[in-house]
Amino acid sequence: FASPALAQHFTITHFHSDIAIDKDSSFIVRETIEVKFHRPRHGIYREIPFKYRDEFGKTIITPTTILSVKDGSGNSWKYQIKKDGSLIYIRIGDPRRFVSGNQTYVITYKVENGILFFSDHDELYWNVTGNYWKADIVKASAEVSLTIKEKSKNLWATGFTGAFGSKASECDYEVGDNRGKFISERSLAPGEGLTIWLNLRPEQD
Repeated sequence: FASPALAQHFTITHFHSDIAIDKDSSFIVRETIEVKFHRPRHGIYREIPFKYRDEFGKTIITPTTILSVKDGSGNSWKYQIKKDGSLIYIRIGDPRRFVSGNQTYVITYKVENGILFFSDHDELYWNVTGNYWKADIVKASAEVSLTIKEKSKNLWATGFTGAFGSKASECDYEVGDNRGKFISERSLAPGEGLTIWLNLRPEQD
């Protein structure tokens, strides 16, 4: 498998995430990861944090359930899941079969307790790609939608790019009609990622 130490054997040509937030504040994430292998490998690893510390030092746990892993045609990939420390490791691929060239991995999972609540607003602060890839990400993007009926007229949003903790904002975004769209303005080097921030509280009539 293309473990983090060997991930230089492929390039992520496009990492896109669709995030649908439900009224109970859980959300479904559907990641479409387009990969170009430079040499035959069995597959890839995806690492998803489910436990972290916020800016006040409080430990936040976001229970995460993997729902499916498919290819671009909707066929299921073989995969295994392991939790270690604060991460969920998803090993995707068949250990008895090599893949090469262009491959697509569509990972769908549910996240709970991932919305931050404040006195004047609620927000989604989400690391779309993660910072664990040891491979270039040529293009990174995300689209967030709210499944509630009420509309927000003044969504706030921004995006951050770079290594963990970076405040660089080389990211285009647009918001409106309970949606937010984000796209990185440049490719991301190994260890860099795309993080998005979106205000979620709708205005009531």
